Amino acid sequence: MGLNASTVETLDGMSGSGLSWYVPIFVGDLQLYGLMIAVSTLVIAIAALGAGVLVDRVGTRAAIVSGWTLLAVTVAIFPFVHQSLEILFLYSIWAGLDMVDISVPPLIIAERYPKEKRASVMGLFSTSTSLASIIGPSMVSFALLLGSSVPFFLKAIMNLAGVALFYLATRRSTRKRT
Repeated sequence: MGLNASTVETLDGMSGSGLSWYVPIFVGDLQLYGLMIAVSTLVIAIAALGAGVLVDRVGTRAAIVSGWTLLAVTVAIFPFVHQSLEILFLYSIWAGLDMVDISVPPLIIAERYPKEKRASVMGLFSTSTSLASIIGPSMVSFALLLGSSVPFFLKAIMNLAGVALFYLATRRSTRKRT
C-alpha cells in the first residue's frame, strides 16, 4: 500500500497513547491533573469552533503539518515548566493540538479516496492507529529508563517524524505525464 497519510498518523497515536498514562505521574498532583483534564476539555470544545474554519481556509495538509509541529514544540517544553498555571496552560494547548489527529484524518481520507472506498480506508486507518497505540505505553516505559523527561522528547520527535512523513505522503507529484 506504501506510505500514505493515514498510516503516517500512527506515529502520533503510538506516542500519544504511551504518554497519556505518564502525565499524571509526571505532574505529581492529582488535583492539578483533574483540573488539567477539565480545562483542556473546555479548551478543546471552544477551539473546535474556530478549528473547522481554519482547516477550511488553510487546508487539511497545512492543518496537520502546523498542528503536529506546534504539538511537538509544546510537548518538548512541557518537562521544563513547574508552576501549576504554566502546566495547565501548556497541557491545554497540547490537548487542543492533539485533537487535530481526530478531526483532520477523516477529511484527508474524504479528499483522497473515491466515495466507494472511503469507509474501508477509514476502517483501515482506525485499525492501524488502534493497533499502533498498543506499542505506546511500552515505548514510554523504556524511555523512562533514560530519564523522566525523555518520554516527552520521544513524543516530540515522533510528531516531527510524522510531520516529515506526512509531508512526503501528501506531496503533489511534480512529474509530467507523457
